[in-house]
Amino acid sequence: MKGKWIAVVFIVVAAIAVLVWADAATTTVYFNTPSTVSFTITLPGEAAATTPTADIEFNSTDTSATKINATVTNAGDAQTDVVPIFTYTNTGNVGIKITLLFGAALPAQVKVKAGLNNSAWQTWCNESILYDARHNDCAFVNDTQAATVANISVAGTEEVWLWADYTVYPGGSSTSRTLTHTSLAT
Repeated sequence: MKGKWIAVVFIVVAAIAVLVWADAATTTVYFNTPSTVSFTITLPGEAAATTPTADIEFNSTDTSATKINATVTNAGDAQTDVVPIFTYTNTGNVGIKITLLFGAALPAQVKVKAGLNNSAWQTWCNESILYDARHNDCAFVNDTQAATVANISVAGTEEVWLWADYTVYPGGSSTSRTLTHTSLAT
């Protein structure tokens, strides 16, 4: 019996020794989803695309005109009171804002404006930001500061209207500029 007690005491002492000499370590575990910032653009009469397959233009027979609607080049599909020139869809997994910026200066006689609905056109617009569709704001789109034209939640869409105002733009003029659409995570 004495031998059994010695064995039990030995096992208990060994178990305590393991507990006393036990060590601990911690590991931080991260659960990640990379941000995907992406969008498509749809123009009137065109399919949604990450890069539009059509160009747009502003046409007027008057050298001085305001609120000239954008038209899809060579297609005749135009922005109207109810049809925007651009419909953006957020295809990423985070909210985004869309900015517009021309690649070079516009002719001095041309001003381009953007709005979130057809009634957003105004004689004078904000310098490069649309605040909210409820305010009927418009923003100038130029080559010096990116104009924020939309804030879009995940899987959301936003419609944007563009207009040109001509101030004594010479007859027979034809100028083109590259317009860059950029998305940024919000």
